[in-house]
Amino acid sequence: MKLTILALYFSTLLLTPFAHGGQITVSPAAISLKGSAGQATTQTFRVRNFTDSVLRFVVEISDVKVKDGKRIFIPADQATESLASMSIAALTTFELQPGEEQLVPVTFVLPRLVTSRALVVFFCAQQTQAVEGPRIQMNLGVVVDFSISDEVDLRLDAPEITPPTVNTNALVTERMANEGPEPANVRGIAAFLDAHGKIVGKATFDHKRLLPGEQDALHAEYPGALSSGLYRVLCSLEYGGRTVTKSTEFIVP
Repeated sequence: MKLTILALYFSTLLLTPFAHGGQITVSPAAISLKGSAGQATTQTFRVRNFTDSVLRFVVEISDVKVKDGKRIFIPADQATESLASMSIAALTTFELQPGEEQLVPVTFVLPRLVTSRALVVFFCAQQTQAVEGPRIQMNLGVVVDFSISDEVDLRLDAPEITPPTVNTNALVTERMANEGPEPANVRGIAAFLDAHGKIVGKATFDHKRLLPGEQDALHAEYPGALSSGLYRVLCSLEYGGRTVTKSTEFIVP
């Protein structure tokens, strides 16, 4: 039996211009998998060279750990419990001419008795031609997270509101912490209500994935102007097959 794909985000990961111009892309940009010990799946990554230089790529897989609420990357041979060591890339090196692309299959296996829930596949790119100045290496990282149950436990604080100014829109910040054993994929909407309870507009939160023990915040920017008065914000957040609503009030002077 193979791991099932919960979410596969084919949005392209765009890097800052490399060499004289252009970009390097990799898709999918993130993968979420669900399964049990011993199950495996092979996912194929598409790497594209939109620069004007010949690039040499090295494929490296590292474990993702959480320390003090933040992610850190650990090479497979340095982790005591390693998802990365159970993963195999069909290609470890390759070259791309300008405009070319390469498919790179990677096989993932969920080992037994592992508490870590994520790894990262790095595509490390460097120019093959001699260039003036220092040689630049660009690392493109795709995070793959694993779930073995539906035990998602997310702590959500009360929403924080930054009122609008003459130069900025109102901003909603929802701080959160993953206190459960499984990754949490979180998305949601903030609804703005006036003093009479009428919805005057909505804003969409940026999507986030939190690993166990990780802390982060969602942000939603109100897309229009708000007149003076009292407002109530209802934040509806979806994760782990449930919807949770948080609310707060603020005043626009």
